[in-house]
Amino acid sequence: MVSDVCSLPVVKLTTRDLAAIAAVREALLNGDFQRRREESHLSRAEVATLVDASFDAVALWEAGRRIPRTEAALRLGRLYRRLQHEAAAV
Repeated sequence: MVSDVCSLPVVKLTTRDLAAIAAVREALLNGDFQRRREESHLSRAEVATLVDASFDAVALWEAGRRIPRTEAALRLGRLYRRLQHEAAAV
């Protein structure tokens, strides 16, 4: 069993990556991600395509029923950061 864990790929995350993951997880829980997505006129299907996830996964994340895994959270965090910057520029 230990050898299985050791063979998993290592994902190196920067401080900025970790901050993006934390921010998007909080935004999913408090509804801010969905609000910003809707303000940006993005559908759940479009978000799913952008972050390489399924429509159902995005729906579950926004409903607070699931939390995205690290790699998906990182992609979602980058998208969330972009949505924040676009909203600030308006």
